[in-house]
Amino acid sequence: MDRTPLRIGFFSDTYRPYISGAVRSMELFAQGLRARGHSVVIFAPSYPGYSGAREQGVVRLPSLPLPGYPHLRLTLPLVETLTGQVTGFDLDVVHCHSPFAVGFLGLAVARQMETPALFSCHSLYEEYVRSHMPWAPTSFRRLVRRYTVDFCNLTDAVVAPSVFTREFLIEAGVSVPVRTIPTGIVIQEADGTEGQGTDAGDGAGANASTEAARFHDVGGPAEAEMAASRETIRLGWTAAVGRHTRFLLFVGRLSKEKNLSFLVDALSELVAAGRDYYLIIVGDGPDRLRVAAQAEKMGLARRVVFTGALIPSQVQQFYRAADVFVFASPHETQGLVLLEAMANGLPVVAVDSPASSELTGGGDSGLLVPADPSQMAAAVRRVAETPEVSERLGQRGRERAAQFSTTAMTAHLEDFYYELIDQHSGQKPAEPDFSFSPR
Repeated sequence: MDRTPLRIGFFSDTYRPYISGAVRSMELFAQGLRARGHSVVIFAPSYPGYSGAREQGVVRLPSLPLPGYPHLRLTLPLVETLTGQVTGFDLDVVHCHSPFAVGFLGLAVARQMETPALFSCHSLYEEYVRSHMPWAPTSFRRLVRRYTVDFCNLTDAVVAPSVFTREFLIEAGVSVPVRTIPTGIVIQEADGTEGQGTDAGDGAGANASTEAARFHDVGGPAEAEMAASRETIRLGWTAAVGRHTRFLLFVGRLSKEKNLSFLVDALSELVAAGRDYYLIIVGDGPDRLRVAAQAEKMGLARRVVFTGALIPSQVQQFYRAADVFVFASPHETQGLVLLEAMANGLPVVAVDSPASSELTGGGDSGLLVPADPSQMAAAVRRVAETPEVSERLGQRGRERAAQFSTTAMTAHLEDFYYELIDQHSGQKPAEPDFSFSPR
């Protein structure tokens, strides 16, 4: 098969300035594919007050705020008009990154242009229902699962970011091919260039950093200090850094499903035991005020530091200056921040879940604990206060993360595109049924 450069369209109902793992995945894959000579255009909603003047390869679609969720956007139902505009890009592959309005636009474009369409399942949407709508009946979660499966089956293939997600989708009823292709991470060599990493088969691979150039509201280090030594950076986080001070780090979107309250409870256990620990939370999101109020109520306000959203280079400095990376989300499909921490040699302590277990090789390169704050606190102390344990996990983490370079993962995705194009060539695609009825 002739591997001529491809024209690829990413279709998503969220993109910058919205922060999520799906957005980070699109950015990393788009960068990787462009570096390999392909053209990538991202079709995403417009956001009020966000011009994106410096954006390249992004087409903004007219949208309205989603009722009840003003930070999310609903693309206007102008499918016929939009489809006509998008087909002018003459795409070779349609890659949907959400199963909603813009995702259906992608399917319509693929049908009209007779090109293959695939879908990356970045989220277990029924778990969002469990986290954000605990009052909803089980039947509603089943309905959301059925919706996700039906969307998957309208495509030619599905990309899953982990083996766990792939198995879940197949068991749920997805009948089209499902390929595990994790989102990669940038592996930095000693000279500052990106390394190739090693080839990973099926495995798991969000960085919540944004375009902000500085901290929003922390009396922490300014931009120049971020390049300084580990000790200088740590001194910027609190005025009371002592020989026994330890810093826990979380990076990600501050939303309910990330289970940040659990981390505050674990910090409380550590402080109650007389240990000098701080929790640094990098990122932003709708759950920030609630978590801050919890810390205040528990007398931990000065020990829970919110940095706000940071640019990627600043986040790297946090990975390199903290003592332990902590993660408590039980329902991840990727957990990319775990890999990022490991790549920087930062030991990981995470609540045991299919995604965290897969990333850490079943706990070989990170400690996995039950969903119990006391056990999380005990594991953190074991790592942070035992140098040999910290060094061992840091080294194993680096080795594990090296398998997930953006270069290697992008190559897997590129191969999948060409496979689908080859299979699709000369075949008239089945007419998709865009209607949905619960079963």
